[in-house]
Amino acid sequence: MRSNQPTSRAQKPDFGGYFFDLTTAELLVAQSLGKRYRFAFVNTLTQTWIDMSVNDIFARARRIYPKWAITFEIKPCRRIAA
Repeated sequence: MRSNQPTSRAQKPDFGGYFFDLTTAELLVAQSLGKRYRFAFVNTLTQTWIDMSVNDIFARARRIYPKWAITFEIKPCRRIAA
């Protein structure tokens, strides 16, 4: 998982205060596979990482934000008359 934590903050070994983005697809697969599915959270600056199940993530989550991701269909642009 990629963290969106600013580099100016202190690096915490337990990843406290970090923000991670999980997709709905990842969560659904993790829930269906249960203990067989694990998430690896890696800090590439400090070379530290933690391994967690989806239940571990929900137990530690301080906040969960709903999110929308959209993709626009590619269509020819309409010209607006001047």
